[in-house]
Amino acid sequence: RGKQGTERGFTRNLITYASDGLTIYGFMDTPTGSGPFPVIIVLHGYVEPSQYGVLTYTTRYADALARAGYIVIHPNLRNFPPSDEGADVFRTGMTADILNLIAIVQTQGGQPGLLAAADPQHIGLWGHSLGGGLALRVITISPLVQATVLYAALSGDEQRNFDYVYRASAGQR
Repeated sequence: RGKQGTERGFTRNLITYASDGLTIYGFMDTPTGSGPFPVIIVLHGYVEPSQYGVLTYTTRYADALARAGYIVIHPNLRNFPPSDEGADVFRTGMTADILNLIAIVQTQGGQPGLLAAADPQHIGLWGHSLGGGLALRVITISPLVQATVLYAALSGDEQRNFDYVYRASAGQR
């Protein structure tokens, strides 16, 4: 599902998709032209959920990638408004949201609809901080991702992440 807006060199749609019974919101930038275009899923870092919105700081990266000829999908993962809240023990729910989005691109890419210009055989991830840690998980699980950029990613070691977050929340960096 989407709501269309046109930007210079690409079209932006506000989107929703289903993931484990939840509704996940986000946006998608599609380059001008007929495609097929490779797809990059841009994963946001942690921002206090009460201060988070659909069009986040990642728009500048997404827009540049769209102008360079990539379809860019940015999901607001579960527990980041306006997406639904849901279980996310050790961020397994957010990982499922990304894997479910990849499955949608695989099945709907090249078909009539918002993903008509998408090349479902060429999917990449770009993850910042929390999103980088999630990208590490996804590429460990899924062979469908051909390229990944980690930008100031969390560690792949969940104990280390937990210890850091615990210390940071206690003011003990």
